[in-house]
Amino acid sequence: MTINNSLMSGISFLLLIAAVAATAQTNTGEQAVEQATQLESEAATPTAAEADATPVTQEESAAAEVTGDTDPRTISYTCVLQDLQRRVEVDYLDPVTNTPCEVSYYKDVETPGVKQTLWSASSAEGYCEQQAATFVEKLQGWGWSCNSQ
Repeated sequence: MTINNSLMSGISFLLLIAAVAATAQTNTGEQAVEQATQLESEAATPTAAEADATPVTQEESAAAEVTGDTDPRTISYTCVLQDLQRRVEVDYLDPVTNTPCEVSYYKDVETPGVKQTLWSASSAEGYCEQQAATFVEKLQGWGWSCNSQ
């Protein structure tokens, strides 16, 4: 009897694994977008600390493109996943010192024109650039295609 119970437990376990694998393989494109959007929303929730954090290195800072016709001190990323679009922007309130700054987040398709501030810093030069670049890397890891503009 012990052998039969062990065998039955093993078979049940294998069937459970097969069912989970089959479910994972039937994940549609819409489910992938929904999952990526949920992960991205969770990551967009700002931390409580404002940050006098370690500034980014010169290489990281140089990698971000500074653009914008009206505001030459805005760093902007555009990310796309199927029909969805996201923008992540670093805005400087004092372009001479690059502080204070804030990282803004836009969901251009679902809520056009609505701005969500993810992070801000009053005196830590380089903090906003670092936070924006890290967040864009997370979006790319979830399947978003991002470009700096």
